[in-house]
Amino acid sequence: MRSRFRKAKTGGSCSGRGLRVLQNDVYVERKEAVMETKHEDHLSQRHGAVVAAAKAAGLLSGTNSAVGARVPRELIDRAKMRSGIASTTDLVEYALAKVALEDDFGARLVSRKGAIPADIALGI
Repeated sequence: MRSRFRKAKTGGSCSGRGLRVLQNDVYVERKEAVMETKHEDHLSQRHGAVVAAAKAAGLLSGTNSAVGARVPRELIDRAKMRSGIASTTDLVEYALAKVALEDDFGARLVSRKGAIPADIALGI
């Protein structure tokens, strides 16, 4: 199966800083980490907030550790485009921080279903 996203090769008509995206059976170069829309600005703010929270929690201090993994290129490229993060190291740090800081509010809320007796007057 042909990947829909491919890193642009340096040289030729490509700048080497873009992402080649298959559109209508033609590869089109897209710039990475371009913050042009409000949605992308929101992603940048969210990235900053997650990293700041991880720092405040002490998760980004201490010695660094090398992480090695085999990950599909399309997954990395799509995550970079969606997050606006150009560096793979920064992307991995952001993703790990999101997992480490993730709360369990949704799971706790769902687990409480039926915990309030039906005969209680809520005053609504």
